[in-house]
Amino acid sequence: MFQNGLSKHKISKLLSTPRTTVIDAINRYQETGSNQDKPGRGRKKTATTPESKRKVKARILHNPTSQVNSSRKIAKALGI
Repeated sequence: MFQNGLSKHKISKLLSTPRTTVIDAINRYQETGSNQDKPGRGRKKTATTPESKRKVKARILHNPTSQVNSSRKIAKALGI
């Protein structure tokens, strides 16, 4: 649409999308040549590595009835 000469404002009206969303999409397309997300965006996966799983399992098996076995406390203690 933008390449055919429509303004960003008109595109946003036609698509019923916020103008800033249209502007961001056009800028991303002009920078990368594609409208895909840039690599490296989003939350990084850290808790599901085999080493982390092994550490968590060992900690729970060591003392299965402990009050310290909440997932938040284990993650904080292991730094994940």
